[in-house]
Amino acid sequence: MPYSELSEGQGKRRWIEIRRDKGARVAAGVLAAAPGGHIMVADWDDLVSPRISQLVADNPEAPGWRAESGFVFDTGRIVYAIEQAMHTANGSTLVIRSDLAGWQPGMTEFDPNWAENMFGSHHKPKEILAKQGIELAPMPFRGVAYRVGTGLNVSEQHEAVYRARKMTDGRWQLLRAMRPRIAMREFTQGLDRPIW
Repeated sequence: MPYSELSEGQGKRRWIEIRRDKGARVAAGVLAAAPGGHIMVADWDDLVSPRISQLVADNPEAPGWRAESGFVFDTGRIVYAIEQAMHTANGSTLVIRSDLAGWQPGMTEFDPNWAENMFGSHHKPKEILAKQGIELAPMPFRGVAYRVGTGLNVSEQHEAVYRARKMTDGRWQLLRAMRPRIAMREFTQGLDRPIW
């Protein structure tokens, strides 16, 4: 994919460019991988639960899932457990069966608008599928951990507390502060060793 420089600042135009660029790159990866099962777009600043692969393996015909709950953390001593609507605030929260994501055997390209909406956004795929009467089920565990404060996040705000408040519209009853070791133990259940 050719390099495409993004507009400065955090305006609407920049976000359109980010979605367009990300969508095109993910679409190119999907075409190269020729998946036969499900697709999950995972951003570099997120960790995804090791339980997702088993969920998919056990339910190969399912339309897909959304991470309803997860964690937000930075370099501090507190991890925030998000209880609801994690999929509305984080880019690594949707698992979609490849045919529903638009991939078919033998494909050589995606429509750019489809790629932008299906692979460049974490809001639009759910809306697209809902219009077809398809609902992504909530994952039965915390599906993602969102790492903020790296200085390289696309999002303008990097403080975990601010992001946690913003993603839940200030509904603090949906948040639970945890110590990192407790959160890590819950998130990495089933792994031989910790991942953060």
